[in-house]
Amino acid sequence: MARRVLHDEYVDPFNAGEPTLPWCEPDSLELHDEPEHDAEVCAFGDDPYDGPTKAPDNYQAPEANEPLDENSSVQSDDGLTPRQRKLIARAKLKEARSSAKPAGTGTRPKRKHPVVKTILIFAVLVNVVPLALSLAVDFIERNDPQDDPPPDFVDIADPSTSEQDKAACEKVVREYLQAATAQNSPMRQEIAGKLSDLYKQSTGLSAEELGVDSVSFANWLMDHFTYEIDSCYVFEDGTANLYFTSWGPSAASILSESSSDIYDYLDSQDFSISDEAITLSDSQKERTRSIHADAVESAPLTSDTFSSVSLTKKGSAWVFDSDEMDEELTRALGIW
Repeated sequence: MARRVLHDEYVDPFNAGEPTLPWCEPDSLELHDEPEHDAEVCAFGDDPYDGPTKAPDNYQAPEANEPLDENSSVQSDDGLTPRQRKLIARAKLKEARSSAKPAGTGTRPKRKHPVVKTILIFAVLVNVVPLALSLAVDFIERNDPQDDPPPDFVDIADPSTSEQDKAACEKVVREYLQAATAQNSPMRQEIAGKLSDLYKQSTGLSAEELGVDSVSFANWLMDHFTYEIDSCYVFEDGTANLYFTSWGPSAASILSESSSDIYDYLDSQDFSISDEAITLSDSQKERTRSIHADAVESAPLTSDTFSSVSLTKKGSAWVFDSDEMDEELTRALGIW
């Protein structure tokens, strides 16, 4: 094929003419006019052929007039056709596989799956074993010939003695509460001191420094204190527990409300808790007393508290820990 002449000048592809095909070139026919390129002449010349050749075999082409038989083929030296040799090879392979199977079995051996077995065993242990244990324990408890175990506490065997002990316990507690809430009770003075200390902790000034009468406050709390004994349990070991409910105003809620307002008032008067010595004027004390009185007036009188007392029998008398009883009373009043 002749080489095309390259054009040096730029040809606009949008305005170019029809392309010139290779066989349309003027010199394309010269190749076929040369005698050495005659199609009948071998392209390799007189040199011997040294390329790949087909390996010789025993194939014999059938005669032109031989009838066609799709199940027959030319036989080899061993007298077998390729199809027959293939069938024999397949039979030998099948026989070898059959002989490799375990003796006494006609199927392939099953594969083991240890992971699956482990998961199944774990699932059984988690779900079945606890249920089986629960059923076994329930069966044993229902068929236990022994008597039912005693409860954590039992009353004294003699009902008459038990009722007497309960009445004695209730009497002891009532006598204490009546004495503690009496008009001239030392408990009132103790409650007044605790109320003054609570004001000191929250505002930096005691009740007296604020102009608040802590004794009157304590008396007011005590006068509105009521109670009722709920129950009493006497045990065989000589101990008893008594429970009672009390109602009355809560000192904690009153102090919380009044202390916050008093603190804000002192802050507006340029006083601070960090000051070492604070002395209020009469007008300032009047203001703090008014704040306290407003908190007392708005306090509910029906706050309830549930209390318990532990008693021990010594000889024929029932006694309780006085410190524990004082703590229960102050807590019932809302002081802690």
